[in-house]
Amino acid sequence: MTENRGLIEAKFSEASKYTPGFFDKYVVNRFEEGVIALLHEVANSPQHEVRARFNEAIAEFVINLKTSPEFRQRGETLKRDLLAHLSQDERYYQLWIEIRDRILNDLASERSILREHLSGALMAGGCTAARHGTTTKTQRMDAAGN
Repeated sequence: MTENRGLIEAKFSEASKYTPGFFDKYVVNRFEEGVIALLHEVANSPQHEVRARFNEAIAEFVINLKTSPEFRQRGETLKRDLLAHLSQDERYYQLWIEIRDRILNDLASERSILREHLSGALMAGGCTAARHGTTTKTQRMDAAGN
């Protein structure tokens, strides 16, 4: 936000043609300071009202992504548009080839970073499941005598 102070001042001045520039600058500075202070408050307070509202909005967004036909259609449109855009430029294809080759080379290596991270993530997931009493399908079948 601080990096765009000049742009904000210019836009504010356009909207307030009858106020002097020093006043516009003062208002923009106070606005910026207030927004930055609010963001610090939200970041430092897990119980902050703005954080709670944000969390609620994100939860609602996630539900809509999972259940809303409108969101599904918008996602499909976005996906189709993105794929059409990517298919029009050879650079994206070349980038994908490079990424694919790096992934395959890493996985072929004895010291694969991807394999190490995936292994760590799976181990952490297993530890979390064990701590919370989560069982696998095989464990449930064994317990049922199948």
